[in-house]
Amino acid sequence: MAVTRTTDKHDDYWKLEQQDWSIQGMRSKLESYRYRVGSLRDKERLAECVRRAQSGLTSYYNLTNDQLRELIVARKIDTSYYKNTPFASNKERLLATLELEDRKPKFYRFLDLPAELRNSIYAYYFSEFYMDLYAPSQPPISRACSQLRAEALPMFYATCAFELRLQHRLNTNRLDRPIRQRLTIGDRMLLFLHSTEPEHLAAIRDWFISVDHRTCSCPVRPDFAPVCRLDFTDPHYYSVKPYWAMDVTSQWANARPPGLAKKKHMAAAVEDIADTIASRGELIKANIFDLREAVELGTA
Repeated sequence: MAVTRTTDKHDDYWKLEQQDWSIQGMRSKLESYRYRVGSLRDKERLAECVRRAQSGLTSYYNLTNDQLRELIVARKIDTSYYKNTPFASNKERLLATLELEDRKPKFYRFLDLPAELRNSIYAYYFSEFYMDLYAPSQPPISRACSQLRAEALPMFYATCAFELRLQHRLNTNRLDRPIRQRLTIGDRMLLFLHSTEPEHLAAIRDWFISVDHRTCSCPVRPDFAPVCRLDFTDPHYYSVKPYWAMDVTSQWANARPPGLAKKKHMAAAVEDIADTIASRGELIKANIFDLREAVELGTA
């Protein structure tokens, strides 16, 4: 699995997060994963063990050399590559052989599994992404073959929660004075909306909406505060949960917090859109732009 050092990129959700830990920090992390490494102190090897633990791979450090050899034979691993490779000890060579093989997983008969079991695997995979996803790329599992794509993508959109981030931009008059703040949808989210198939967009059942009250000219990184969440996961009932934490963050832009009347107006507008989505039974792209206008009613 790939490793990332970036934050909040469209494909970071499908990569392991790499952090610069000390040796003791990595050993403590491995302890929390219950991943045994014996007395290992090498920083690069510990970093590799952390990546393995995060990927759900097992540790071989608690096995004896004979057990490691038996496992290599049972897995029919070609060891000719390692004959002339120098290692500090024979056990390190055996460990490296198994760990390198783990990087090349083979699932030749995955499609032979019953459809119900494959769906359980997809659900388990997507349940790992408990955070709200902001305009993500499609998961790598959907690129393996056309059948996996057809099976996994609908579950991905229906299972995960997605975030709609809105940001204020200042319009100016001829005297270059700000006259009104408008909410915009960022380019990355627009690309996500326009490139996602309508049936996949309609499958999303959980939307989290947040607003940044600071202006684009503000040098501080945007801080998106929650506004509301639309939850359609229950086919017989939907919920709209409002948040008013934006009152605090609006002070960064020297803007007045929205009053109670505006909040009620916004809540009613969002409820109307939710009613429309629920009555149709699916969300369409136009609903996202309607939500932007509704939120603007309570934050302008």
